[in-house]
Amino acid sequence: MKQYDKDRQASRGRGRKPKVLDKGEVIRALEAEGGQLTYAAKKLNIHFRTLKRYINDNDDVKEALFAIEEAMLDTAEATLWKAIEEGNLKATIFYLKTKGKKRGYSVHDKQDISELVQPVALVFHSPRDPARLQKTGHDGDDRD
Repeated sequence: MKQYDKDRQASRGRGRKPKVLDKGEVIRALEAEGGQLTYAAKKLNIHFRTLKRYINDNDDVKEALFAIEEAMLDTAEATLWKAIEEGNLKATIFYLKTKGKKRGYSVHDKQDISELVQPVALVFHSPRDPARLQKTGHDGDDRD
């Protein structure tokens, strides 16, 4: 292989050894970034897809990410609950719309529009329809 080709190949990232990732380092980056893969990948100085593949290939890291995401959800729910306790009406309505569906708290935007819309008749004419052939003089087939 010519030197030019070697340089060109290296400039595209081929021929380089991939960065060896440490499981603990990956988990710490995920924890520091709240489970947000894009930011964790930047912190590790790797591409997002590389991190995604690494997570998919390592069950320990996958489980750690799940735990991190669950902890973030717990934090968000605690913040929402605090807002409800402080009398925040929007937070209360949000909670009822999402968690109170079983008790009948939901949004019903169904409207009867049958009186607003007039029926429409659709008529399909085949390109080989005899009535069309008489008007146009051809059968609608452009093939020779």
